[in-house]
Amino acid sequence: MSIPSLGTLIVGSEGQDGRVLQKILASQGKKVYRQSRNHIISPDGKSLGPPSRELLNSIFSMSRIDEVYFLAATHSPARFTDESESRSQLKLHFEILENALVQILETINSNSPTTRFFFASSALIYGEPKEIPQTENTSTAPIEIYGLFKTMAQEIVSYYRNSLGIFAISGILYPHESEFRKRQFLFMKILQAANLSSVDPNHRLEIVDLDFTREWNCAYQVMECAVSALKIDEPDDFIIGSGKQESVREVCKYSFEAFHLDYEDFIVNSPAQMIKRSANLLSDSTKLLKATGLRPDGDVKSLISRTIVRMQEV
Repeated sequence: MSIPSLGTLIVGSEGQDGRVLQKILASQGKKVYRQSRNHIISPDGKSLGPPSRELLNSIFSMSRIDEVYFLAATHSPARFTDESESRSQLKLHFEILENALVQILETINSNSPTTRFFFASSALIYGEPKEIPQTENTSTAPIEIYGLFKTMAQEIVSYYRNSLGIFAISGILYPHESEFRKRQFLFMKILQAANLSSVDPNHRLEIVDLDFTREWNCAYQVMECAVSALKIDEPDDFIIGSGKQESVREVCKYSFEAFHLDYEDFIVNSPAQMIKRSANLLSDSTKLLKATGLRPDGDVKSLISRTIVRMQEV
């Protein structure tokens, strides 16, 4: 009797991190199953049907799934509205917790106890932190729905690790970007504006706060850290970030310079209001570096250059 081959499952495969992770795992020759909200796709690209406990049991039995990356979430960029709009998404978040996260963890617990599980948490679990930078011991205090969802999910993952013995890791991800970032997010808006301005001198981009600072990590480096984290001996929670911040102004400057333009000629100040996230979100990934030897480098210029090149390939 032949032994089933090892496989990897990515939950949330259609988002930025899922698409980046697919490229990384493909380069390693991994056999990858992809789970979206409505379908599970086999490594050869066939739809196996909507996600269910029965289908997951079959896949885990058939393919010896040794790694699961849970990247699923309902996430919107900061919007020019108040937080009440985000509250309407609360039901969707609870559905992800019950129908995706717990379902996967229960499948592992019942049928595949050696499977290693990675959950993508978020720096937004810290809300408006007073402790700068944050470590894995910083108190969680989310101030928006997305951060609340990630906090609850991380607690669920901790329960399955500490009480049921599953090899489950939560990676607390700080902001990261790639060519797969949705077009309504600020990083991609800036790159698109720089590109458009290179052919249309009348194009303008409105920015609310050029002096706002945050981390701008490379999504490929963040996902490589996630892959490495699943290879350590003991599961734990790990912050994944560079600990380096740049202002929106600097990102605009580097982006427009890549097209031989001066950003000041194309960026205008917007009077609009938006949900503003904390500039105090700064990562301390010392624990991750000691465990894996890796952390994102936070090199914004290189991130912008690589993303522009990759945008041409997508």
